[in-house]
Amino acid sequence: MSEFVKSLEISSDQLRQVMAQYPTGVVAITSLSRDDRPQGMLVGSFMSLSLEPPLVTFMVALTSSTWPALKQSERIGISILAHDQQEICKKLSRSAAERFSGVDWKLSSHGSPVIDGAVASIDCEIAEVHRGGDHEIVVCRMLGLEIQRAVPALLFSHGSYGRFSQRDEAGAAASLGDLLACLDAARPHMAHLAEKFGTIVTALAPSGDDLVVAGGACAGSLPDNRIRVGHRLPSRAPLGSIFAAWGGPEAVETWIRAVNPRDTQGEIACRKLIQRIRERGHVLSVASSSSTHVAVLREQYSECPKLPLDILRSRINVVLEDYNRDLPADELIDFQFVSVPVLGDAQEPLVSLSLWGGERPFSGKEIRERVDAITAAAQSIQRARQDRGSVQ
Repeated sequence: MSEFVKSLEISSDQLRQVMAQYPTGVVAITSLSRDDRPQGMLVGSFMSLSLEPPLVTFMVALTSSTWPALKQSERIGISILAHDQQEICKKLSRSAAERFSGVDWKLSSHGSPVIDGAVASIDCEIAEVHRGGDHEIVVCRMLGLEIQRAVPALLFSHGSYGRFSQRDEAGAAASLGDLLACLDAARPHMAHLAEKFGTIVTALAPSGDDLVVAGGACAGSLPDNRIRVGHRLPSRAPLGSIFAAWGGPEAVETWIRAVNPRDTQGEIACRKLIQRIRERGHVLSVASSSSTHVAVLREQYSECPKLPLDILRSRINVVLEDYNRDLPADELIDFQFVSVPVLGDAQEPLVSLSLWGGERPFSGKEIRERVDAITAAAQSIQRARQDRGSVQ
C-alpha cells in the first residue's frame, strides 16, 4: 500500500488539503499522571469501532510528546467536546505544564479525568496499539460512558472549529413566514403600548446563535433612532433568557454554557432564573444599580477587547440577581424592562417582546401594570396568529 501511495506522488500538503474537506469531531484524551495530575491532548480521529465488544479507536502521530505518558496509563478518559468549548481546545493545545490551567475537569466513575461540560465522556482501557505509517492506531475497550449535555458536538473543518446545523429549506421558509406573521400581528400592539406608557417596545428574534432586533415601536415623544432594527447580540446571559426558558433543555444548556461553566455561582443563578421565568411567564429586570447592568452589556458585547472571563462572570452574576425579583409595594424601583414570549404553534418562542422603563423610578403597582399589559399583548398576538392560520 505504501508503494502505491508513493507511486502517485501524493504530497503531505495535498493530502492535508483534501482531508480538510472532511469534518471531524474533536475529543480530549486524558489520564492521571503518576502524581495524580491531569494530562491529555486533543484528537480529531476518534470513532466507534465495534459494538460487541464495545470498542473505540483513535489515531496518534508518532511525534506526539504527550501520547507516551498517556499510553502508560491504566485508564484513559475520552471527552467529546461541545460546540461551545472552543476555548478549551485552545487551552489543551498549550504546553503540557499549562494545558489544564483554567480547564474544568472531574473524575469519572472509573477514576479517569474527563472534561466537565463535554457532550459525552467515555472510560476506556487500551486494548491494542498498531503501527499505521507515521501514526499509531489505538484500540480501546469501553468501561463506561455517559452523556453530560445534549448539545451539538464541536467540529473541525477547513482549519477552523464550528458546529453542525441541520437546515431544512421548507422548515426555514416556514419559520421565516411565522416570524413575519408574528411581527405583523405584533405591530399595532407594540405601538399602543409604547404610546400608553411613553416608552419603547422592542421585538427580539433568534437568528442562529444570536438575537436580532426584528421590530419595535417608540412613543411619539421619544426619538425614533433609539430602536436599531437589525442590530445583533449574542444569545448569552443575561440576554436571551426568554428563548432559553421556552426553547427546551438543549437551549438552556447552551445559554448557560456560553458564559458560565458548571458548578459555579453563575450556573446556579441562571438555572434559578430560568425556573422563575417559566413560573411567572416573563423576565423582569429591576436593578439596584442600573449602571452595573449597562456596563455588563457594554463589556460583554462590545467590539473592544473583552474582560477576563472570570471578571465578566462575576459581574453578570450581580445582574442576574436583579432579574425577576419580588416587587415591594411601597418602594420606588429602577425598572429597566419586562420581556414576554410570543409562542408559536409548537409552543416555541418566536419573538421576545420587551417593554422598557424610563428615566424615573417606578412603584411596584406601576411595574405590575406594565407586566400585565405586555403579557396581555403577547396573548392577543398569539390568538391573532392562530386566527389568521385558521382562515388560510
